[in-house]
Amino acid sequence: MTDDSNQCNLRVDNPHVSERQRKLGNLTIDAKARVECDMSPGTHLVTMTLERLVSGTWLHRETSDPDQRIPGPGKPLTYMVAVNECVPGRWRATATAQGKLKGKPFHFTDEKQSDIPKAKCEVGR
Repeated sequence: MTDDSNQCNLRVDNPHVSERQRKLGNLTIDAKARVECDMSPGTHLVTMTLERLVSGTWLHRETSDPDQRIPGPGKPLTYMVAVNECVPGRWRATATAQGKLKGKPFHFTDEKQSDIPKAKCEVGR
């Protein structure tokens, strides 16, 4: 009997205006992803992107540096991408994780979209 229950889960949060940065006077859009694994993969690489919808087309705004940290049991990892602008509208965050688990290659992608209202992109709100 083989054990195929070991896996990694990738979950992306909605893009949002960073409240922490807002308090510092910066208006930025960011998103986070979390990876949890039942067993540490042999290799693991996560990249995140932020895009904004403009006239029906997704406009690339930022890509994170590739992150090779390896999550393990009881050691979930958080990844982030941010762009130093705040433009109201539809935003999309995408995270891609790839690597090898028990010698088998894997490639996962998750994405979330959200609308950033104009009021969130105003200083003092």
